[in-house]
Amino acid sequence: MGKSGCVNCLYFWCHSVCSLFCVTLGLFLILLGAWATQQFFRFTPVYSDVQFSFEPVKLDKFSFNGGFHVNLTLTVTCDNPNPYTVEVRSTDHLQVYMGKNRHPVAIVTDLPHATLPAHGKGSIAAHVSIVPTRKTLGPAATAVFGGQVPMYIEIELEVSLALNFIFGNFSATVPFVKDCGLMVQLYAIGGRNTGPLVCADSFDDFMVAKIDRSPGAATKPQPLTLMQRQLIEAERAKTTGLGTLMGLFYGFGFPIVVLSSWYLCKLGWCCGCCGCNCCEEEDLQATKGTASKKTTVAKSAATKKAASARSKSASRHCEEIEQKVQV
Repeated sequence: MGKSGCVNCLYFWCHSVCSLFCVTLGLFLILLGAWATQQFFRFTPVYSDVQFSFEPVKLDKFSFNGGFHVNLTLTVTCDNPNPYTVEVRSTDHLQVYMGKNRHPVAIVTDLPHATLPAHGKGSIAAHVSIVPTRKTLGPAATAVFGGQVPMYIEIELEVSLALNFIFGNFSATVPFVKDCGLMVQLYAIGGRNTGPLVCADSFDDFMVAKIDRSPGAATKPQPLTLMQRQLIEAERAKTTGLGTLMGLFYGFGFPIVVLSSWYLCKLGWCCGCCGCNCCEEEDLQATKGTASKKTTVAKSAATKKAASARSKSASRHCEEIEQKVQV
């Protein structure tokens, strides 16, 4: 490397460091754009129905101590297939009815709050203490002595979800209101005392099924579906938020990487791509300058030798003339 190739080393390294920093920044922005793209596909679809399954109602006990009463536990299992947390809470009491005429026998006010993790499950257990009245004493006695008696439950829950896409947000609270029913039989202690829980929008929309003690008997899950307007708003929030992020990250990342790489190549860093080297142009110019100086010196020496030869020849010629004159 010639001396002239190192004159601009400070300039070279300063611009190289700045260019390397810009390349790193551009690659980081592209990685953020890839993350935003992954989030976009992760939240597609933006909402999947939360499924509510009602476990077989558990008979805790029935007693005649202090008056006839029955204690039941109603468990609701919630399956959240979405990649975000969903909150479930009770908005009102649960009203419990018994008999074909649906006479009220209990009110449940202690339904707990539940948080459903992303792609996870949660459960809500409600304890029901039924104290039959004069109107429901007949159905209750029938259940105690082996008969199957229909029991009806009003369920009212609120499901809340909130999504934050930085440039687009969406939140919704969806009511889950169902009228459910099942058969209850109190004498079968140790066995299945209740039938499958069936639910609909109204008590008149279903028939309570008899108790099925087969191992495969199960309750059909009840989905919670967002309204079409809410689904459109959620999709718009996702597209606006994550689409803006992808546009910003990719829009700045790719140009920064391309321009910085081109400038590094111009400086001589991209040897594999451009076939260049540090200070190569300066070294070439220095080599050309040295060769030019050597050529000039050689020409000057040759000129001096030719002049000396001519002067010697002239001297000899003059001496020969003088000798002839003297003769």
